[in-house]
Amino acid sequence: MIPFLLILNLFFNQLIYSALKERERMLDLLEEGPELKLSLNGMKDHLNKREIKKIVTNPENIKLDLDSNKVFITIYNEGNLEYYPVRKSFVLKLFRWFHFPSSQFRYLNRETLVSVLNDYLINIKSIPVTVYLENLSAITITSKHYIEINDNSIIDMLRDYEVSSIVKNDYFTRIFLKTEITIMPFEDDRFACGINIINSETGFRAFSIATYLIRYICSNGSFVASKNFDSRFVHYGPHKESFYERFNNSIGNELANINSINDALKNLSRTKIENFKNERYKLSKVTGAKISNEIFRNLSKKSSLYDYFNEITSYAKGVGENRKLILEEFAGSLMN
Repeated sequence: MIPFLLILNLFFNQLIYSALKERERMLDLLEEGPELKLSLNGMKDHLNKREIKKIVTNPENIKLDLDSNKVFITIYNEGNLEYYPVRKSFVLKLFRWFHFPSSQFRYLNRETLVSVLNDYLINIKSIPVTVYLENLSAITITSKHYIEINDNSIIDMLRDYEVSSIVKNDYFTRIFLKTEITIMPFEDDRFACGINIINSETGFRAFSIATYLIRYICSNGSFVASKNFDSRFVHYGPHKESFYERFNNSIGNELANINSINDALKNLSRTKIENFKNERYKLSKVTGAKISNEIFRNLSKKSSLYDYFNEITSYAKGVGENRKLILEEFAGSLMN
């Protein structure tokens, strides 16, 4: 009897393990586009070679299906049924539309995931919607109120600036502008100051402009978001001024505010981490507990906010671009 119960227990454990592995593979079913870091000309070449298609339709003309363990979208468009693979960004955008925590979809099996997404589609009230295709893959879905800011239009406005590099994935584009400005808040600790431009053709982020710092001695970077709302331009209107007016004004404002960053860094060095446990918890809400614990491993209650700032930006160097930007934004927020 005991061997039978043991075998039965092993059988059920295997079933549970298999179910969990299947849900982990759910992430693998959803492909992502390439994560690129290119020069200005390299990115222009990449953008111009893309095949972009936009299909404007009502949500009831859209359906998601599973085929060969991949998620596909079927769109009834002008009397024809069109069939395309779906990228992860499309699924995450649809989750965001209904404020569903995207971290939870790893717990859904594939059939449930597709069913939930189809239920979301038929409940969209803002019609029509636009499905964006890049190289014949569905990458996002937007409402009629969405204001598109494409990367090519931004690059065309940068003729008078020196672009050091551009990072792009399915979620955002990050443009690094060089300046001749450096600051040295501490002896032998110099920072190069640049400008970061963030855009999202897929609607995951507002367009924003902020100062970017590179620490010479270790190449750590941080994204210092402006307190001025004029440095952001959300993709949904209406707006009192045009995007182009906001763009030029924001870069000028950021350059004018760089001196205040020098003082902010000095203040970080003079300020201890007041509530160690609370700070670790705040970081974990952004990064997850595992990363937060790793960053705090080298800190103590005697550490300053500047030590904290450097631990975050140092860790950010070794992660992917999505997480890197989140960490560098969090580090920059310590100065506000």
